[in-house]
Amino acid sequence: MSIQAQDSDPDVVQQKINQLDVQIQAIDSDLTATLAQVKRERAEINRAERAIVEIRRSIDKVLLDIDRIDSELSDIETEVKANQNALIDQQENIKILLRALYLNREGSALKLILSQEDPAAMARNLIYHSRLTEAQRAQVEALKAILAQLEQAQNALARVKLERIQALDQLEEEQSKLVSQQDKRQKAITKLTQTARSLEAQKAQLIEDRAGLEALLSELDTDAIFGDELLIKPFSEFKGKLSWPTKARLATKYNSPRNGGLRWQGVKFRNTVNDPVSAIYTGRVVFADWLTGYGLLVILDHGDNYMSLYAHNAELHVEEGEWVETGKRLADAGNTGGQTEPGLYFEIRHKGEPINPANWCR
Repeated sequence: MSIQAQDSDPDVVQQKINQLDVQIQAIDSDLTATLAQVKRERAEINRAERAIVEIRRSIDKVLLDIDRIDSELSDIETEVKANQNALIDQQENIKILLRALYLNREGSALKLILSQEDPAAMARNLIYHSRLTEAQRAQVEALKAILAQLEQAQNALARVKLERIQALDQLEEEQSKLVSQQDKRQKAITKLTQTARSLEAQKAQLIEDRAGLEALLSELDTDAIFGDELLIKPFSEFKGKLSWPTKARLATKYNSPRNGGLRWQGVKFRNTVNDPVSAIYTGRVVFADWLTGYGLLVILDHGDNYMSLYAHNAELHVEEGEWVETGKRLADAGNTGGQTEPGLYFEIRHKGEPINPANWCR
């Protein structure tokens, strides 16, 4: 069959641009959602900060209340001690007066017989001591009443203090929870910010990788490579009959999700280093070099605008412009182009657009 090289179709280019726009919009959507979550977390942190300020004010007020209660309890304690001392003094005075009154009554009869004292004066003296004793007893009862009132006041203040201490404990616990939540939210913000930066980096890298690959494909001159006419069987006749370029197991499928809201435009294999990578069909090597994002890359042109791409190789065994037959060893599998694990990345394209390799290879 005659294969005539064709120029790039502007419609195809525009379609690719539209596809890239959709992919970039997907990353932008993830970025918007991530930044919105950061905004919500920061709003919660601000709310918690205001709550902590209010709690600290309440704690300060409770501490002032506790200081005031301690001061009042101290004053009551001083007053209690003073009244207790006065009560002891009054009780001692009563003991002395009762003893004197007893002695006066015991000796009154003898003094009267011996005429040592005037009877009227003696009677007045006894009445005086008796009334004085009663007055002191009344003072004792008054002191006891005062002490009882002071004890009640002490107990009431102690209960209030206990309540304020419990309130203080509750406030401090609430403050501790809020601070802990703030720490967690701050860590979440840090992680989300890192995610946003990663998405932005992925977006920039993918844009750069695609731009490099599309620029490369647009510059390929198949006329110069194939000449005006070459007789080979059409690539399209081998749909579903081609062999995979490697015997390794598939790691990712065509059109499956990848980071940044994008999808795989080819398939990736789980290779070991230096596994052979073979041509799926006869063609010319139109690129055999290192490319950003793809590492050591081989691109074959199979005619009729069909191309196959073999990326992340460890070593290349073909050169640009070389003609290769089906099954020719093109490269050794590797992890070039920033990959952490070895594995061939493989695409088939038609008119610059990726197509599902599983429909062609078995």
